[in-house]
Amino acid sequence: MIKNLINNVKDSIKDFKQDPIENLAFLVTVGIGLNALINGIIAYILFISRGGYTAQIQAVKEYGIFQSYEGKYTTGTTGMIIGGVAGKILIALLLVEFILLMFTYFKNTGIAKKIIMIIDLGVTGVRLIISLISYLCAMQGSNMDGVPLLFGGNSLSVQKIIMINAIVTLCTIAIFFILILTIKACRWMLGYSAIALLMALALIPLIVLILENIIPIATGILAFIIVGIIVVAVIWAVTRSTGAPNPEKSASWNSSESHSGSKKGGQLSERGERKRKNDELVIEEHCAYIPNYKQWGGFKLYKVHGHIEDYIETDNGFLNRKICSLELYNNGKFHIYEAKSRREIMTNEIPWR
Repeated sequence: MIKNLINNVKDSIKDFKQDPIENLAFLVTVGIGLNALINGIIAYILFISRGGYTAQIQAVKEYGIFQSYEGKYTTGTTGMIIGGVAGKILIALLLVEFILLMFTYFKNTGIAKKIIMIIDLGVTGVRLIISLISYLCAMQGSNMDGVPLLFGGNSLSVQKIIMINAIVTLCTIAIFFILILTIKACRWMLGYSAIALLMALALIPLIVLILENIIPIATGILAFIIVGIIVVAVIWAVTRSTGAPNPEKSASWNSSESHSGSKKGGQLSERGERKRKNDELVIEEHCAYIPNYKQWGGFKLYKVHGHIEDYIETDNGFLNRKICSLELYNNGKFHIYEAKSRREIMTNEIPWR
């Protein structure tokens, strides 16, 4: 992109005599961008040389990374990019570009559009005069008593003049851009001017502003990360301490209903605990423990379609035994565990017979 821009600049200088208006218009837009870029670099260097970063580091040391961000952030030297001498150069270049644009417009359009543009520019001139008069009257806090004949002998308040001026401004601007965009030779000039102006007024000042505030931005991101880690740690700790249910289990059961009864969630009676330790099948009111689950010579589980209700049964190759109804299991009112590991067996692990 930069290489193409340099080549276009060289071509414009080389072919300047062949089409001075078009080539000069292009060079002026490049000049607008270069003016902003050079002043942006100068402003950034001045920010560093004047101790901008040093002051920010000192503010971080004094207030830490969590406090007084209004004292850490700064507009720095960004005002220099479009202010002072740089601003005057920008206005001069824009004025030159406007003159070239108007010259190209009147050169490439018919008489009707020329007349409309002249009227539009004339109205704009009158509007500027009215704006000046409105401003002077507003400064004095008076009505437009000094120029009543301009409005049929009636005095208008400053507020009404400002409102009329705003409406006329919108109309003249709209007409101006519509007329310019109808001429092919003017469209690229307007587009390049808009890009250069955007670069001068927004892009480069924004980049410089970010660079000048890189320290508070970095500390702000660090503070955000630390707070995020703390919040996650607190949530994790609370979840662990309250014994929050396993999300996978909740999803498989499609229920968050709490279990009821005195022996629930895998709690066994003394007799049941002895049987579990002896690798015996344990079936109690709210839970069951399956020994040697899916091992050779051990137990397997199946879902079975019963005549009255669906249920879960065990099968050790010799004997089948009903464990619980499938409805209770899916609703979380009955739990099935591996005897040795105490791992809960999920519903998606149990196939249909």
